[in-house]
Amino acid sequence: MAQWLSFQRDCFPSIDGVFLLDDIVGFLGEEDFIEFADPFSRPIYSGQNATVKFFHNDTPCAVSAPYYSGWGVNLYNPGTDCSLGEIMTMTGDAVTILGGIPPRDVLALATPYESA
Repeated sequence: MAQWLSFQRDCFPSIDGVFLLDDIVGFLGEEDFIEFADPFSRPIYSGQNATVKFFHNDTPCAVSAPYYSGWGVNLYNPGTDCSLGEIMTMTGDAVTILGGIPPRDVLALATPYESA
């Protein structure tokens, strides 16, 4: 994966970011996460010289989120299983959180006045 990202950067030098979507990490317990996810995801981010290192995982993140800043992730799009405060604590407040609000659910439950 890291070679593929490097190849893309060589072909498109204006790319200044990495964006990976991986919901599988949210379904792993800590032992499996450490064995199977961490060793493969870490080099994707740590091996890239990019300004934005964006990770999306909108499945449960209590096991994986503490590892994101160590990978080099600096922008994270979580699901809604944990509060913003919990995620900030899990990531050591070292990762910018983007989203974490289910727009479909929020809009479906709100009145037009509340949505405005």
